Amino acid sequence: MTGTEFSRLVKENLHFMRIALALLGLSILTGVGLFLGSSAFDRHHLERYAQAKQQLDTARQNNLLANAKQEDIDRYLAAYQSLLADKQIGEERRLDWIDALSRIREQRKLFPVEYDIAARRPYTLTDVPSANALKIFASRMSIRLPLLHEGDLFTLLDDLRAQKVGLFVLDQCDIIRSVAAKDSPPQLAQNLTAECALDWLTVENAGQSPMPVPPGK
Repeated sequence: MTGTEFSRLVKENLHFMRIALALLGLSILTGVGLFLGSSAFDRHHLERYAQAKQQLDTARQNNLLANAKQEDIDRYLAAYQSLLADKQIGEERRLDWIDALSRIREQRKLFPVEYDIAARRPYTLTDVPSANALKIFASRMSIRLPLLHEGDLFTLLDDLRAQKVGLFVLDQCDIIRSVAAKDSPPQLAQNLTAECALDWLTVENAGQSPMPVPPGK
């Protein structure tokens, strides 16, 4: 083999080697690209899967809460509507309370009733867990009632409950015998005087601000 032929053969081999190296480099780049692309694709789908799973878990939790609330509504709706119809809950009804006192006094032929209603204030029922959705308020009513006998007081309170004009809690009651009746037998006159304090209760949503009501008599 002459030098010219050898030189030509070397050049051809170098040319093929360059082509092979170029193809090898291109293959490596393509492989790296495919690997990086598939990794990014996997990460993207894993992120979307995690987001979808979180959304599904949130939807399930919301569904459980909605079902629990619906069960509470189904359980207490009838009782709530009954209490609302009987005016046991809802807005403050001072005029209804006063009218009820007047009706009872006239029907039972009681002595004139003196009363005073203080401003409404927050109220906490003892031994009852607080409800986050509700607020309880109380309006203190002070009553002074002359009595023929103790039964007149119990009659007034029982009739006041029967009127269903609101929910009240009796806080205290003092019965005082009149001076004229101490040394004489009972008669058809004022023998006793009852001084009582009771709280008219109203219930509102926690997000609702109560309307200020001035004291009334």
